[in-house]
Amino acid sequence: MSSLRRSAAAASDFLLAAALSVVTAPQLGVWCGERAVLALSIGEPSSWWRGPLPLVLGLAGNVVFAMPFTLIAVGLARLAFGRTPGQALWRAEVTSLSQSFASRSLRWAYDYAPALLLALALTVGHLAFTEVTVGLLGLWLVARVLRTHRV
Repeated sequence: MSSLRRSAAAASDFLLAAALSVVTAPQLGVWCGERAVLALSIGEPSSWWRGPLPLVLGLAGNVVFAMPFTLIAVGLARLAFGRTPGQALWRAEVTSLSQSFASRSLRWAYDYAPALLLALALTVGHLAFTEVTVGLLGLWLVARVLRTHRV
């Protein structure tokens, strides 16, 4: 039952972040889209970011590019209050409430690393930094899989 509640809480947090992304798309999304053109070198002849994918992302780009920032905003509730809105809604078990703030902060940074890295890459807006960020996301994913499956 607790894994079902945790899954429902994560889905609720994602839906809340998506709704915030839609609401902030006219301001934050446009800014992120402009930064993404720089960060991914969209439209440059030497860019690896060609073909139909940039066009498809461009259709919903304002919403998509704001998602890392809105995921961080939803996740900040966990850092501040010990649980996300989804965890509070679904009354999911939260084991980190008894831990120190420093320990919770490190865990939060680990859990939200993809959103933090993508937001940082969009903010910096440089192709080389974006490529390093993608590499770090790959390492994060491998670490997450190894930690989950205890390989």
